[in-house]
Amino acid sequence: MSGSNSVLVIGGGAAGCAAAAELSRRGTAVTIIEAADRLGGLAALHCCKSTSRCERCDACLPRDFEREVRGASAARVLTSSNVIDAMTDDDGVLVRMATPDGEVEERFGVVIVSIGAPPFDPSLDPRLGYGTVKGVLSSLDVDRAVRAGTFSVPDEAAVAVVQCVGSRDARHGAPYCSKACCKYALKLARHLQTSRPRMAVTFFHMDWRPLDGDLSALSRWEADGATVIRSRPAEVFQKDGRPAVRYADPADGPKEEAFDLVMLTVGMMPPESGPSLAAMLRVQLDDLGFFIPAQGRVLAAGCCTGPKDIDESVKEGIATAGRAVAILEGR
Repeated sequence: MSGSNSVLVIGGGAAGCAAAAELSRRGTAVTIIEAADRLGGLAALHCCKSTSRCERCDACLPRDFEREVRGASAARVLTSSNVIDAMTDDDGVLVRMATPDGEVEERFGVVIVSIGAPPFDPSLDPRLGYGTVKGVLSSLDVDRAVRAGTFSVPDEAAVAVVQCVGSRDARHGAPYCSKACCKYALKLARHLQTSRPRMAVTFFHMDWRPLDGDLSALSRWEADGATVIRSRPAEVFQKDGRPAVRYADPADGPKEEAFDLVMLTVGMMPPESGPSLAAMLRVQLDDLGFFIPAQGRVLAAGCCTGPKDIDESVKEGIATAGRAVAILEGR
């Protein structure tokens, strides 16, 4: 699966699996290397967010592409493996990798980086009570509990959703919008309400920026009974055994309100291993720490090039596979 006419995909998340699947469809030999013991990345841990219909949350896509990659004769999968070093020359990229069977050195015509982007750790913003106030969970905590079947709140629970945690916040190294969070939080909250129609949801947001362009989704949800408040909460604290949110209401000024659950919707950070991997591949990162999509024989796709949702990551992975084939063909 190696050689100057083959491709190495570093990272087996949504974008990486989509790129590898597309390459295998085109008959291009591809090796996908993943540090974890499985493919799918962070997105593969998301629950399905269907209500009475499919909500196009795309949580199924990483698993679909993983199955395709594992069944493709032109694809090789290396899990629990890492890139140790790399050297680019006129014939391609010579890569040294650590695998469960030992170190190997192989040449590839193109390398695609798709290492994803880690979620923001909400404990780094102590004012929001994550890890210290009972009943405060991250959006990923809720998502994974729903998928595991362990999520439990009363049918008439009062739930607060706090947006932009770790996004649009220069204090925490993320002065940008994480893009996917608006749509993601709405679909997750609506999914929770499917089995709990009496659940009361209060949605705190700065702006409404859905990546899918559905600008009226929030107003429709409000018409269905959700409480929507354009305010960035100042603090989450314990009050009478419940998490309480302190915020400034645009109309009524400072307020405090207690809930049964506060969900912090976390954004995406630049990849932690980005600097070291970029140094190995002799490429540059952008000013925020994300990979630049194309630098010679080193391409990049997915959230490691900047925040995006699953669908956009998959499309970028497929498009990058096409660019890789063009490079191999000398175009």
